[in-house]
Amino acid sequence: MGAPVSTWESTDAGADPFGTVCAFVDAIVWGEHHVIWELFGPDAREHALAAAGRKGMDAVAVARARQGTWGVEEADNFLSALVRGLRVDLSGTDLDTIHAVDAAEVRSNGSVRYRLECATLLPPEITGGADWAAGAVVVHEVDGRWRVRLLEPRPPAGP
Repeated sequence: MGAPVSTWESTDAGADPFGTVCAFVDAIVWGEHHVIWELFGPDAREHALAAAGRKGMDAVAVARARQGTWGVEEADNFLSALVRGLRVDLSGTDLDTIHAVDAAEVRSNGSVRYRLECATLLPPEITGGADWAAGAVVVHEVDGRWRVRLLEPRPPAGP
């Protein structure tokens, strides 16, 4: 069995940093696990594979994933677990209303960070018109395409 086929590369996602973040958030919400993997840059992929190895994924399977030679079923199992993990990272947020804020924070290393927010039903008098913080996504350019480097979950509420 060959590597999973993705149709993501034929879209405009990855052409600009904000579009990449929006596509990534949509892929988490809709469980589009192959799209998430395509949007991941090398850093994010390596982080996910290293974590899977630490949690018991077979070293040979990790190597196949790194090389892109894993089978469809193997990829589906791993990537489905990856989506569940990303959703855990965003737990406590309303995935139905989560969205990226188009206010880029450009970092010194060339990566770009976008805040994630969720809609609130509280009146603007209480919230100042702002939505709830849900985390952030950091993207960077790899070979002329924008890729996800990191999902920063919202910090847990303090005591």
